[in-house]
Amino acid sequence: MLRLTEEQYQAYLRQQAPPRAPVPREAVRLMVPAYRSKTEARFALEVLEPWQRSGPSRAWWYEPLTLILAPGVRYTVDFMTVGGDKDDVTFYEVKGAWIRDRALVKPRLAAALFPHWQFYLAQWAKQAWEYRLLRSM
Repeated sequence: MLRLTEEQYQAYLRQQAPPRAPVPREAVRLMVPAYRSKTEARFALEVLEPWQRSGPSRAWWYEPLTLILAPGVRYTVDFMTVGGDKDDVTFYEVKGAWIRDRALVKPRLAAALFPHWQFYLAQWAKQAWEYRLLRSM
């Protein structure tokens, strides 16, 4: 077992990467969310940003909520949009060109359990966005 004195430990810490400057609180609110994939970032930039600018009462959020589908089964939606009518709530699952069958099990189950909301699959394929309404399983 390696034991360091306090002086050796402080010398070790000084050799590590220098501390980063703290980010001002004002800048944190302006930061772009860290997307889990480039496809999700593309969807936000190419689809949702122009959609939001086209109307005054349109809004969207990235991974805003997690739905409990069954005990121990949770599904976090990729994007949620609200249109001009506040009852117009739509969820989008964003995928690339190649999708495994198991990747759509939870979104389809969510569509079945919450039929009052619309769940769409937004797929980036052939250099364009394709949309499919997800139905129950």
